[in-house]
Amino acid sequence: RHVIRTSLHRCSRQRARAFGLKARLSRLLSHPTSVPALAALMRGSGARMLRLSRRNRIKQAMAEYNRLHAGRGQFVAAATYTSNASRPRPASVHVHLDRFRQALRAVERSHRLSTRLLEALEGVAVLHIDYEDLLGDTERTMTAVANFLELQTAGLAPPATRLLKATPDHLCSAVKNYRQVCSAYLNTEYERFFDAPTGQCACGRS
Repeated sequence: RHVIRTSLHRCSRQRARAFGLKARLSRLLSHPTSVPALAALMRGSGARMLRLSRRNRIKQAMAEYNRLHAGRGQFVAAATYTSNASRPRPASVHVHLDRFRQALRAVERSHRLSTRLLEALEGVAVLHIDYEDLLGDTERTMTAVANFLELQTAGLAPPATRLLKATPDHLCSAVKNYRQVCSAYLNTEYERFFDAPTGQCACGRS
């Protein structure tokens, strides 16, 4: 709490309208007085919270799997490549089912913890943003963020991206053993997050 209070005190309200905070939610929630103290601190400083989450849990778990077991993130710096021809094609990976299940459990745990935290931060203004909306409709989403933070939106335009996707957008292209992975989640709550079962994206064991 002292670190947060000191950081907020140093933050210039004239120069900056956004303040980032990284915390381990499990530790924060395990301490009985931490969350109420944080909520009071945020209310007293007029802080607002942005919650960015992803609707597609399977794709989020795939990103976590790539980070932990394939040694790469979802994006690469666009400036690294001087032309479209020099840019590498997004690579697919063979998914180990047990490790993927661990990644999916970690994703669900993260969502549960963030939901618990938001429920406990009574009276703090929160804007929920979906990753899919931010990626697919950047201008509308960023306008909503600007309005929420009471920033000027006149002339607001999507920023030129400095990042490129390092992984395919479609799961059937991102996962070499897509049929095996997809079939493992048939008739579960996660079935809807897989690609439409057409052509090479057909689900089931070959």
